[in-house]
Amino acid sequence: MCAIGTSVIHSRGQTPNQSLKLFHQNIRGLRGKTSKLLCHLHQDVPHLLCFSEHHLDQSERDCIYIEKYSLRAKYCRRKLQRGGVNIFIQSHLKFTTLNLDKYCVDQDIKVCALQLDSTFLNICILVICRSPAGNFNTFVTQLDKILQKLCIIKSHLIIRCDVNVNYLQETDKKSQLDVLKSYNLFSIVTFRTRTYNNSSSPICNIFIDTTKIETYEVIPVINGLSDRDAQIINLNTSNNKSREYQVYFRRNINKYTMAEFQNSLSYESWDQVFDGDDVNKIFNSFLNTYLRIFYASFPFKKINTPWIIKPLAYRKENCT
Repeated sequence: MCAIGTSVIHSRGQTPNQSLKLFHQNIRGLRGKTSKLLCHLHQDVPHLLCFSEHHLDQSERDCIYIEKYSLRAKYCRRKLQRGGVNIFIQSHLKFTTLNLDKYCVDQDIKVCALQLDSTFLNICILVICRSPAGNFNTFVTQLDKILQKLCIIKSHLIIRCDVNVNYLQETDKKSQLDVLKSYNLFSIVTFRTRTYNNSSSPICNIFIDTTKIETYEVIPVINGLSDRDAQIINLNTSNNKSREYQVYFRRNINKYTMAEFQNSLSYESWDQVFDGDDVNKIFNSFLNTYLRIFYASFPFKKINTPWIIKPLAYRKENCT
């Protein structure tokens, strides 16, 4: 039995005339589950199926068959067992696979991605997963490198993220994920995606640029195929959107905030750094403390930029 929960809808402007439906789940092993999965989704089939923790090796990965879908983006762990991420796409859709294997580190970050064609605004879909035992600082560093690379192609980004961080609680790890805001990517999952020991948390999340993708719907799906619930997101990918302004986030760095930053650093005791014996723990302790103070001293500020019609924007770009 498949239970579909209450959706979270955000809408601005016109009703969409072109929509994109994506399914994501930390599947905890894909073997033997594809038929049941399709039964749950047969009434309204998504354009893409995104999985993390598929637990397949390279030989098994290429043998998995899902009717009407093709496996077009994938990553398997190089040394360790289990883990992995992949994306299945409806066979008739046009896309380009993005190779991000060089950024993957088995326990720290696993990622695969593809870019749709202009029918869906050249949207890039990334599926990212991190093991709870992985190095979180490495994850954030590699994620930042990936986003820098993808910024070059100037397309809308959708990140399906399973990073084992409760995004509804204020923690150091959540603060480090604020790096996503510098790329205008914001969390849109507000419901629980896992229940464990009588507690619930949204540790699987979706990040999109809400200033460009104006209408979307997020739906929780409980299908019993994993201890993590699935999510379906419906996006308006219409080009005909009216927008009065764009929203950007910047850090306010000036002589006053720099002075506050330096003063805060001077008041830290750094005991865990100077008294430690393990160089990795010393480094992680230093970096966590440094970033905590950095984010507190230079918080993001929202800036509303008036929208400029295309002819004026073109003239402005060519005059600078």
